[in-house]
Amino acid sequence: WRQGTVSDFAQIHRGSVNPGGSGDTLFEHYSLPAFDAGQMPVRELGAEIKSNKTSVPRDAVLLSKLNPHIPRVWLPFDAGPHAVCSTEFLVLVPTAEASKEFAYCLFVAVPFQERLRQLVTGTSNSHQRVKPDGVATLSAVVPPGRVLDAFTSVVRPVLERVGSNRLQAQ
Repeated sequence: WRQGTVSDFAQIHRGSVNPGGSGDTLFEHYSLPAFDAGQMPVRELGAEIKSNKTSVPRDAVLLSKLNPHIPRVWLPFDAGPHAVCSTEFLVLVPTAEASKEFAYCLFVAVPFQERLRQLVTGTSNSHQRVKPDGVATLSAVVPPGRVLDAFTSVVRPVLERVGSNRLQAQ
């Protein structure tokens, strides 16, 4: 085990997409309202999405940078080629040495959420944000590869089951 930072196991993805330019394409739209309504993306035609979004790669974890006192960490279970999210989410992609399951579990942990809230800028409770570069430099414990692999092999089926149950409940 070693002391590191978030950037040791996840990189911030910055891929801007204009869904409106692909009006007939069906997008998986990961938005804050969709998160709050059950963590299921909304399927919308590009013509219905009015602003630029960030593309969501297959193994990404979404971390809301808006109002971190309301923890919003989203693990997309099967992001397709037309997955996009609100620019209020940071899109974090695990490095080759990490897994999305490890990143997700770290991001939902109370100590991480407490450190995240310390990065807030803005004076109003309804418009506080976290700066992306601040997230990348937050301290984190980085496990050795074999420990991370063992952790991922145990946690992945559990989180996949959560996603399957969420889909079934919807």
